[in-house]
Amino acid sequence: IGSLTKNSIPGDESPDEKRWPATVQSKIEPGTPNGTLTFDDIGLPVPNPWNRNVRFSGTDFFPDGRAALCTFDGDVWLAEGLEEGSDTVTWSRFASGLHELKTVCVVDNEIFVSGRNGITCLHDTDGNGEADFYENFSNIVPQTAETREFAMDMVATPDGGFIVAKGGQVGTTRGKMNGTIVKISPDGRSFDVIATGLRQPYIGLDP
Repeated sequence: IGSLTKNSIPGDESPDEKRWPATVQSKIEPGTPNGTLTFDDIGLPVPNPWNRNVRFSGTDFFPDGRAALCTFDGDVWLAEGLEEGSDTVTWSRFASGLHELKTVCVVDNEIFVSGRNGITCLHDTDGNGEADFYENFSNIVPQTAETREFAMDMVATPDGGFIVAKGGQVGTTRGKMNGTIVKISPDGRSFDVIATGLRQPYIGLDP
């Protein structure tokens, strides 16, 4: 169960100008060591002041240990306090209004998400902890409203581009490039098909 606190940003003279000025805190329940892996239970940011459903669909991390998480409902949340020994996570809402997000990548401290509208880069131009400019990085890959045709996974590549795995379930004739793995160029203006004939693919990339 989450708790609500007033957001406070050092050096920000007008924090009330934020769209979502509250933060949500949730508890971390440490797991019991048992074999190779130990699973901690991290509470979701619910309830929250905006009554948003929270169905996390993708996670990536900043170099400082903070996490960016996207939801299928179109939000992006930031999480602080995930380091070892912490018992509380502080959640802040970073972006909203996106369409069926499934994956998020942090590249050079910028957040990229992939949804039905393509790849979007979320810029915080005034440094207040919220995205205020949604840049269309690339929508060149064909995308329809077909069931589960959205990008299942996305990974950043060292050259500045992305590899995207599109879902492959076909219920009608509307789908385009279902079940395809594509490599998007660093400028977002072109792509190459790497593989086809898959269903709901996810990506493992050896750096």
